[in-house]
Amino acid sequence: MGWSLRRHTTDPVCGKRIDPVKSGIAAVHRGRAFFFCSSDCWAAFQSAPSRYIGAPIAAPKGWWGRYVKRVTKSTGGKPPCCH
Repeated sequence: MGWSLRRHTTDPVCGKRIDPVKSGIAAVHRGRAFFFCSSDCWAAFQSAPSRYIGAPIAAPKGWWGRYVKRVTKSTGGKPPCCH
């Protein structure tokens, strides 16, 4: 199995962009590695991996979408701690 560590990857549960090396939380499902921003996201993935694999992450809508845009703008694109 070949491992490919990109500089950044996306948490399949919450959609946060993370550095897989600094994350330290990972799971392997069907020979593919997934990285997570928190142990809560890891636990959610472990309970139902098929729910998160291959599903596109929808952009947040409504007041939450506006909040995420403000946080992203204020942090320079670096998301805050998820859980």
